[in-house]
Amino acid sequence: MAATVVAVTAGCGNGEPGPAPLTGFTADLRERIEPARDGLVRWKSTWWLRWTPAEGAREYLLYTGTSEGDSTTPQVRRKPRYGIEVANGVSRRSQIERLRSQQVAFTAAQLTISVAARYDDGKIGPRSVPYAVGEPVRRSRP
Repeated sequence: MAATVVAVTAGCGNGEPGPAPLTGFTADLRERIEPARDGLVRWKSTWWLRWTPAEGAREYLLYTGTSEGDSTTPQVRRKPRYGIEVANGVSRRSQIERLRSQQVAFTAAQLTISVAARYDDGKIGPRSVPYAVGEPVRRSRP
């Protein structure tokens, strides 16, 4: 019995390379702290993932990953950034760091984001590596 194997790779078959992967990823936490009642503060931490804009990209496709698997339907973003709240609370100012660290660690263990560009010609570039939501990312190399 003979078996036939067909492999499909972006850009193969026509001699043209496929779209390049996205580069320049960075991520950090941004804090917002406001006074609350009884000497407490209301705070929230937002994780921002940014990347270098891809020339000719019409939009960016964000895929989430969890312990149950990766999303098949991406969220669409027009700009090369994505923000999500990863921690919040009402507490004494001195407790923020501990509470934030606990919440961020839980989120990072549960959720990842990977990104691909969709170009003006309709082609979709390769997905980035998955980034743990809440964790810092230093600029990735091109």
